[in-house]
Amino acid sequence: MIRPRGGDFVYSLAEYSQMVADVARYKPLVDGFVFGILTTDVDEDYIGDVVRTRNLVVLAAPLPCTFHRAFDEITHRMAALDDVVQAGCTSVLTSGGATTAVEGTNILHDLVSRAEGSLNIIAGGGLRSSNVIGIVATTGVKAVHSSAILDDSDLANAAEIAALKAAVADALLKLKVPQAGFLPNVLPIPRTGSPAPCLVAPISTILFVDKNQQPSHPRAQYTPAESNIPSDKHWTDCPTPGTVVLMQQADGQLCALLGDIVASRLKHRGVKAAVIHGRSRDIAACRELCNDGKFQVWSKGISTVGTSMEAKPWVFDVPLHVGGLVVNAGDIIVADEAERGITIVPADKLEDVMKLLPGLKEADDNVLKDVNAGIDLTEAFKRHRGHYANAK
Repeated sequence: MIRPRGGDFVYSLAEYSQMVADVARYKPLVDGFVFGILTTDVDEDYIGDVVRTRNLVVLAAPLPCTFHRAFDEITHRMAALDDVVQAGCTSVLTSGGATTAVEGTNILHDLVSRAEGSLNIIAGGGLRSSNVIGIVATTGVKAVHSSAILDDSDLANAAEIAALKAAVADALLKLKVPQAGFLPNVLPIPRTGSPAPCLVAPISTILFVDKNQQPSHPRAQYTPAESNIPSDKHWTDCPTPGTVVLMQQADGQLCALLGDIVASRLKHRGVKAAVIHGRSRDIAACRELCNDGKFQVWSKGISTVGTSMEAKPWVFDVPLHVGGLVVNAGDIIVADEAERGITIVPADKLEDVMKLLPGLKEADDNVLKDVNAGIDLTEAFKRHRGHYANAK
């Protein structure tokens, strides 16, 4: 983040010159920049400083630039989105102008709708393990930012970082969701750099069938009789931008459902990831495609053979029966590259999950505190058993 001082975001010439120097200095060392510069209009209202921001974006090119929460100080935020686009930023970090993203949920939703296709809205401000899933589901944001700082500390809390990833599965276990929503045996194609941030997004679904399947033919269980993919479209035009597409392949097939061309099309359309309950190919090319952190590919296995050898797309946004789970379009996926695991949150359980997360997080904190104080696990779990579905 490039910021010459605390306080407001209207900078003097000397402060702006320092920002220019910092961008040039750190450009060889980073993957992108975050900054925000404001000025005032004739009514003394804050507006984005398009000229200065644009100059920093040009200097930072080709690295992506995010306009940070200075955006929340702008009076007319909807109109300001156009200024941010004009300045060349690819993302905006915002709480919707409120103190926290939870309080700014309605504005965040409107910003996402207004910015669709031109700018990525990143929700930030008070996001924690207890509320992040609800924010994503309610607003439609494709990315979130959390400092993971608790209490009055200046440092990110390691337990909170872990809880941001694990609390959802704990809630689903308590709600008796099959397998706690865990989708087994599907792993990410490893990227060259560090793992991408934990991805939380709604799901689109695609069911593939045997290449000879016809409406009049006998069909596998749960397979609709008719295809709903328009005859004048490729199936990659069906998933909704901002979703993760989950693809189901028939058991026993050796072909791949996805290679670099299909992955490139999905990424271009704004799909966040492809999760193949089956096989993928072109692993090296897909790895390169994922290296910027803006797309992910997960699959059960690999192949060298294209889809047409055995399979074809049949229907989209229908229930899929994969890995012991029933997954519907609109369910929420939590894909964690670092932990190499995927959890599916059923849409009809989302509200219940959100109610449970604060208590589960409190239990985790208290159990960890007890263990660090020398208390054995049996006693620690007993003290906080009300929050655990599997406490003995």
